[in-house]
Amino acid sequence: MSADDLDTPRAEIAATDRELVRLLARRMELSGRIGAIKAERGLGVSVQAIEEQVLARARDAAAACGVSAAAMEAIFRAIVQASVERQHKTGIERLQRGGGRVLLVGAAGKLGRWFAALFETAGHDVVGVDPVFAAEPRGSASATRGAGSGPDAAHPAERTSTRDIDRSRDATYATEHLSTRDADATGRTPRADEQDLDASAASLRGRDAAPAAFDARAGGPGIAPGADDARARRAATAFTRLADVPDLDAFDWILVATPLGATPAVLDELVLRAPRRATIVEVSSIKAALEPALERARRAGVSVLCLHPMFGPGKSAWGPLTFALAVRADEAREVELVRALLAHPYARVVAMPFAEHDRRMGWLLGLAHLSGMLFASALARSGLDAAELESTASTTYARQKATALSILGEDPALYLDIQRLNPHREAVYAAVADALAELAQLVRDGDREAFARCLARAREAIGSGG
Repeated sequence: MSADDLDTPRAEIAATDRELVRLLARRMELSGRIGAIKAERGLGVSVQAIEEQVLARARDAAAACGVSAAAMEAIFRAIVQASVERQHKTGIERLQRGGGRVLLVGAAGKLGRWFAALFETAGHDVVGVDPVFAAEPRGSASATRGAGSGPDAAHPAERTSTRDIDRSRDATYATEHLSTRDADATGRTPRADEQDLDASAASLRGRDAAPAAFDARAGGPGIAPGADDARARRAATAFTRLADVPDLDAFDWILVATPLGATPAVLDELVLRAPRRATIVEVSSIKAALEPALERARRAGVSVLCLHPMFGPGKSAWGPLTFALAVRADEAREVELVRALLAHPYARVVAMPFAEHDRRMGWLLGLAHLSGMLFASALARSGLDAAELESTASTTYARQKATALSILGEDPALYLDIQRLNPHREAVYAAVADALAELAQLVRDGDREAFARCLARAREAIGSGG
């Protein structure tokens, strides 16, 4: 068969692809209409029974298409996912109830950019603060994009340099951004009882010369700044330092998405400015390290909410979003304030006592990360080449490898801090050691009944996953 013989069927395939795109666009339009109806009625987007019907029809049609049922299911599973995303997006646009002003501290980091995109989608006006903006003309398109852009957009150039930017800005936070002074930005001299805040901030600047990277960014590349110039122009100002922001109470919320090591000093600087109208929200993944700064804020009458997004900045904003809220005072009020900030109809805010947060995260984050690191570290001691392992990899191995790589591909300082700063880590480590010792002994003994009981207890502990 000559090359000319291939041209005709290839052209027909291209025409068929265009027809498929037209049909997919029609399907997404219908999904959007369904999403609008669900949003108006307060219904959930994902309906498992309906999705299973779609996948069953796809499997039944596989033979007619000359492909396997698994291949056809994979195609339609992707279509279902796109339809769910479209329904979520339509619901968000229909129900968005933003309109406030947000000062976003740490706006140029991956997590900061994710929040900026979310807030702009929700209708908030976003102003960014980040040392990275020192290299950008204030109000320039690139600087303002760092403080807000659409979640659909992508900036490949900035995405490829994200880690280098984050590392340099993390170090800068400890030396340049935190600027506690004898007099604050309004010219007011701190009272005598505020002097401990100056000492605290200065101590943190000296101690954390290179604080950890953003502490909730596991999970791949974030929502990069976008090309939507209309959205970018809404973020009219970008500041390098908090001290340059003239009036904190010009904002409804101040979201702190800085490196964990720098967050206490950022909170202290905010407390010195004593905003009364603005609500401060910090989003660290470990809360215990913030307790002294949070207590100083409480004594000063400054409101700080402790939020934790249970996902990395690679998470699509067009789906369900789960946030943990570590409650310090009035749960109902704090939940209400957080929901107003997020302005997202599919955000799930899980409230828990402040002291419970880190204990739970020790298992949800600490243990999950540890298992991935242990898997890869043990393989490094196996003496087997990666190519040898890959050549005969099982499905289970491939899944474990993917999970481990999602952890190992991130900044090591981030995962060190998640382990090191959690006060419950030793309980996790002890449980891991005990579990390994028990399983190893059961295997050595060949005790089938006890081994089965051990696995049954483990299944019960984590649930069925259904």
